[in-house]
Amino acid sequence: MPPPNQIHDFNPGIDSNGLFWTTPFPRSGVSLDLAAGTARMHADHMPMPDYTDIFNSAGFTQPPIPPIPSIVSFDVRWTAKSKTPTPISDAINHFSGKFIDSNATIVWSASQPGFTFATDTAPSTTVSGVIGHERNGRFFADKD
Repeated sequence: MPPPNQIHDFNPGIDSNGLFWTTPFPRSGVSLDLAAGTARMHADHMPMPDYTDIFNSAGFTQPPIPPIPSIVSFDVRWTAKSKTPTPISDAINHFSGKFIDSNATIVWSASQPGFTFATDTAPSTTVSGVIGHERNGRFFADKD
């Protein structure tokens, strides 16, 4: 059962090949400067369906409720707490990377016919955030 108060679930849906909740994102909307300890992901007026709740989004609602065409905008920024990356490697799962603990903030909005939402502009509190470089899957063995 979805959370009792959930009335919106903005995500790109599930692709016919089974890949879910992912979408191509323009390189121009992403920046990373690990040496400076900063990263940003930004989008303006990105089309994004609203599936209303997680069960409908995951395909469990029968019959499915058609998603509501919507637009989202967001600006996520990460700022390192230190400049020292922590190396992490997991050969069993073919994953390695260097990550820096960071503070993160997000400004987010969504709109559709009859509904608009925007985050509060008050300062936010970071619960957890990291920036870094990783290698996984077939790229795991590649070297810089």
